[in-house]
Amino acid sequence: MYSTLDMFSIYFFVLTPSLTFRVEFFALAMEHKPLNLGQGFPDFAPPQHVIDALADVSKSDNVLLQPYTRGYGHPRLIQALAKLYSQHIGRTVDPLTEILVTGGAYEAFFCTIMGCVNPGDEVIIIEPFFDCYEPMVRLAGGTPVFIPLRPKAGGEGHSSEWMTQSSRPYSPTAPKPS
Repeated sequence: MYSTLDMFSIYFFVLTPSLTFRVEFFALAMEHKPLNLGQGFPDFAPPQHVIDALADVSKSDNVLLQPYTRGYGHPRLIQALAKLYSQHIGRTVDPLTEILVTGGAYEAFFCTIMGCVNPGDEVIIIEPFFDCYEPMVRLAGGTPVFIPLRPKAGGEGHSSEWMTQSSRPYSPTAPKPS
């Protein structure tokens, strides 16, 4: 006989502490109403012409306006991105093999981590970091290695003045910065 926990993938248990953490912080945020600088939720409506265009497409009888697009990005979009970035980086970018459009940064980061991190790999995470980085690395079987950024003593607070505590590059055998 199976228990309720047997219904979950092993990956569920990797994420559970992170989800618990988020629930606790959400409750604290509701109580204290802080300014959230960690998430990109807009606090304004889209322009009216965008709303109108979406309404027109969704009410259209033309079923060709509503299909799923290509999984890696709509062909016209990836062509435009390839053209833009080819000029920007000074080499031709192949839209079919070098451009990937995702549903957002979390999806892009998740796919990158799952595609590049193997069990046992150490992954450097620069602190401060977004709350999704650590659980994604752990889900892939990686071990996060946290490298804190600190403001330069006597600096004016500009982002260019933040640095790691160690002047030497990280290596798996080097002592971890404290």
